[in-house]
Amino acid sequence: MESFASRVPARNLYIVATLIIGVIAATFSIAVITHNESFDDAYITYRFAENLAAGHGLRWNPEDAEPIYGASSLPHCFTIAGGIVLGLEPRTTSMIVQVAAHIAVSLLAVILVRGIAGLGAGLLAALCFPAVFYGQGLEIEAYIAFILSALFLYRRGDYFWAGLIGGATVVIRLDGAVVLAAIGLSALLEPERRSSIPKLVAGAAIPILPWLIAATIYFGNPLPHSMQAKVVHSFGHEPWRFDSLFNYWLGQPIIPILLLPAVVGSLYSLADRNRALAFWLLFYIAEYKIAGMPNYAWYFAAPMVGICILAFMGFGRLIELGRDEMQPALAAAAAIGATVVLLFAANAAQHYVRNNAGELPKSSPHMQAATWLRENTDRDDTILAFEIGKVGYFAERRIVDMFGLVSPEVVPYLREGGFTDVVRNTQFDYVFILRADVSLPEERNFDVVWEHEDKGYAIYRPAR
Repeated sequence: MESFASRVPARNLYIVATLIIGVIAATFSIAVITHNESFDDAYITYRFAENLAAGHGLRWNPEDAEPIYGASSLPHCFTIAGGIVLGLEPRTTSMIVQVAAHIAVSLLAVILVRGIAGLGAGLLAALCFPAVFYGQGLEIEAYIAFILSALFLYRRGDYFWAGLIGGATVVIRLDGAVVLAAIGLSALLEPERRSSIPKLVAGAAIPILPWLIAATIYFGNPLPHSMQAKVVHSFGHEPWRFDSLFNYWLGQPIIPILLLPAVVGSLYSLADRNRALAFWLLFYIAEYKIAGMPNYAWYFAAPMVGICILAFMGFGRLIELGRDEMQPALAAAAAIGATVVLLFAANAAQHYVRNNAGELPKSSPHMQAATWLRENTDRDDTILAFEIGKVGYFAERRIVDMFGLVSPEVVPYLREGGFTDVVRNTQFDYVFILRADVSLPEERNFDVVWEHEDKGYAIYRPAR
């Protein structure tokens, strides 16, 4: 008997519905992105990209003696640099990439789940506020699109290409290695696919090996400099929590409703050709828990989309079971649950767009601080900054990163005494801090020269 999850309505109607989902994905992502500034970390990539396009190489400050592997994703950095060469602003290029990636993620959700349930998964992915909002200017949605593409190619039997795209995912972001682990484990557990492992390995090696060799030669280390700082910061911070998935959908109770069908979808996929998807989600969550990564919202975008997809696999399976076992209450409950989730998502999306339509992004404290520094400091001044993206990009000054992401020289001080020790041991002309997180040593030795209206952010200089 044909399952509900794979039953396809009239072909033309299905194609039209899929195209509508693509349009919804594009419209919603554009509405969210244009209302907000890119996230601060995105401007780190923008600055690296501008220096690369200007011929300085991958350097945070053009005058730095050595290149720095501090951009969170080198392919994203190269894409932004290519846009600059073509005359596009970094933010414009990043918006084009994100909108295209969000459309791809939504359509891949349709394909992975299939049938009527797939249309529901695609629509929920299209309206997935956390993925769009927390991906602004970053590589996150492109990263998710590559993950889903690798999983789809593996399911379809294109093993070499699944390995190739999975390897490219690792190059985009190191934790992309878990998708290769998920595909590899799936192949090991499926006797008919074990012979595909050499093809998977060969495909993955094509992007990964040249990248490792090139990074080692160029940077002196295949691993990002920023990773050292992230390891330091993972200690003493609130770790990544699975229950944080509940908190990031504009107050709508979407995730609690999705959890049961997501479990059903996971169990169903473990016995189906989609088991790699369930393995990937499990490995991703385990990776972040074991690593003790800080509880930052953008880490949830990828597993959020995975849960959406698995949940609609589960909804489809529950409806199918209800029909096969002549339990209409089960089928009706699953159908109602899927409908309620989509209504909640649509309500959240339209509420956000309606409330923010036509409004320009509000200037952040970082942007205001950068403007002050550009207008009130000398070109050769050194700025020590707590959050460096926008300050570094717009201030147009030499920036030392208090976090150590792009300034590896401060990492030993972070290990010893935290931010205070970095301030004590770094030469600078001005320091930009968030007062709640950074304490200046002997604050009486510093003068406040600028502060944000809410007093949270401030710029100091050593007392004269």
